Amino acid sequence: MDKNTLLAFFLIALVLLFTPKYMETFAPQPLTNKETTFENPKNTKPDTLTLNKKQDQQKTKYAGSQTTINKFKNTTNTIETDLYIAEVSSVNGGSIQGFLLKDFLAPDSQKVNTISQNKKNNLEIEIQDLNGDAIPLNGNWKLAEEPSRNNQQNIQTLVYQLEVFKNKFIKKSLSFSSDNYTIEINLDFSEIRDLIFRDVRFSWKGGLATTEKDSIDDKTYFKVAVYQGKEIEELKVKEGQNETKKLNGSTGWGAIRTKYFVSALIPKTPETIRFAEVSGKNLNQEEYDLSFVFDIFQKSSFTLYLGPLEYDKIKSLDVDLDEIMDFGWSFIRPISKGVLFTLKKMHDYIPNYGVVLIVFSLLV
Repeated sequence: MDKNTLLAFFLIALVLLFTPKYMETFAPQPLTNKETTFENPKNTKPDTLTLNKKQDQQKTKYAGSQTTINKFKNTTNTIETDLYIAEVSSVNGGSIQGFLLKDFLAPDSQKVNTISQNKKNNLEIEIQDLNGDAIPLNGNWKLAEEPSRNNQQNIQTLVYQLEVFKNKFIKKSLSFSSDNYTIEINLDFSEIRDLIFRDVRFSWKGGLATTEKDSIDDKTYFKVAVYQGKEIEELKVKEGQNETKKLNGSTGWGAIRTKYFVSALIPKTPETIRFAEVSGKNLNQEEYDLSFVFDIFQKSSFTLYLGPLEYDKIKSLDVDLDEIMDFGWSFIRPISKGVLFTLKKMHDYIPNYGVVLIVFSLLV
């Protein structure tokens, strides 16, 4: 055999070896019943979130938000689009209790619900008064605005508010897009920012639900990741362990993934993030938490992507969220992405990936 023939066989072997992993990672199967403290050296700032020193500033007593949050009953609103059905509770000023994806079925033939049933305390805000004492916000907020039932717009918005000090409110809005899996989140502290400690923590807790019949295989893909300085920092905890990482500096995004789905919090202004913190525990079950700490005087808006881990969809967000997908070592990633692009284009004309792989192997 000449060198060209040997090279061709070598490339075919590489394709056959790595393509199944590509397809397993990048192609969730729609509508089927088959089993399916580190520091960024850039922009480092001192940690003041847990500062115990008493502030010599004006001390204003808050309006007893513990009493305020018990004043309202827990209400749940349903947001339905062509892609998903979201159940949103007034707890924490808007927590997602269920997120059912219409194009994906679980092993029981029901729509996939990405929200873990025993971990619904997500989109949590934590603040402190000027003495450094926590102000309780984890109760029922008042629903100040909800979409009209006849709303035909592409965006449906829920607005929650909570009286923290007398006649001083904190507000949170969730805007659901009808043509993708994103939710725009705006946090408004303008009325209280002079009365509280300047560091705010915003968190997604509890990770995502297992969606596969083979939960052990699904959990091999569980992890949390943070994107800073064009580099990704990941956390995967071993059985029986727990771990926390703190990463200082500007942060592009933080994400928790399973085999086929991902929950990603994306700051609108990454440079305002003082630090990100990720934690994981793998005791009775494997769970991950993600939080951002930012300055209350800075703009505080986030995009939440809660949907399938499909390359085209997360690439369209234009924040390098596709880095959470496993494309192999850095030197092979351009080849991996090229192979993926070619296979997807071929699939536009050949609707069977098995045939696509055979044709691609012959072409190579």
